[in-house]
Amino acid sequence: GVYRPQKTKSSGGDYTCYFFRKSWTPVKNGCLSKSEITEFNHFLRRLVDEAKSEMKTIYYWSNHELAVIENFASPELVIEFRKVSKNSLSIAKKFASKRRIEIGDEHSKGLNNFLSALAPNMAIVEETKVGAAESCRRLDSYCTKVKRWRRWTDRQKDVAKMLVSYNYDDCVALYRMTKKCLRTCPKWPQHSRAAYKL
Repeated sequence: GVYRPQKTKSSGGDYTCYFFRKSWTPVKNGCLSKSEITEFNHFLRRLVDEAKSEMKTIYYWSNHELAVIENFASPELVIEFRKVSKNSLSIAKKFASKRRIEIGDEHSKGLNNFLSALAPNMAIVEETKVGAAESCRRLDSYCTKVKRWRRWTDRQKDVAKMLVSYNYDDCVALYRMTKKCLRTCPKWPQHSRAAYKL
């Protein structure tokens, strides 16, 4: 997913969920969020071009997102992505180190540990009951067997809704965490931001 903060307001933004398999059409049709089915390299090309033309920086949480891009994008596109993106985890670590704040490990999700330590007033990201990876595996199976959203059971629909909701919360938390770290460190470069999360 990608969360784009509003240009003219200090809060709020636009979230878009991207699916990279045509078979996930039922999920797209049932998704309450703005969504799109596209090819991965096409999605990344547009995101990089948008960042360049609007002078934005794309923020991702950790090396996981970068590894996905390196595995699936063309080498040329990877180079371009690196030029317009930053790792928010390294920014958060630097922020914590400067203030001598210890990051705990009470949450299984790393972002939540940083949220608890650096921004305790922000809500943590509630994880899906079965985990994101297992949710994707189940949705692959559902989409293959039943191609119309209205024919899915409520339980199947819940898996899709919870996964999209989780990704939205993840993107927003990433954006807010990054914004807090950059805003309170005036010597660091300030950029317009788009939060990208897989």
